[in-house]
Amino acid sequence: SSVQAWINGGPNPKEPVGSDWLWYPQETVASGVLVDGARIQFADLNDDGRAEYLDVNPENGATRAWINYG
Repeated sequence: SSVQAWINGGPNPKEPVGSDWLWYPQETVASGVLVDGARIQFADLNDDGRAEYLDVNPENGATRAWINYG
């Protein structure tokens, strides 16, 4: 459930339009919480324009959230 960030560099000018995009790897932005990655979701919970990291239990909807302070 760790998360790696990538920056979208837009369309690749060496390829036909829309066929390939440039992605630039950054770093791990969340180390994970020892659950299946399928449980991880992102949502802006406090309306600051940043997505928070959520662990949502699919069986009962219980959610743990980590606030993204940037």
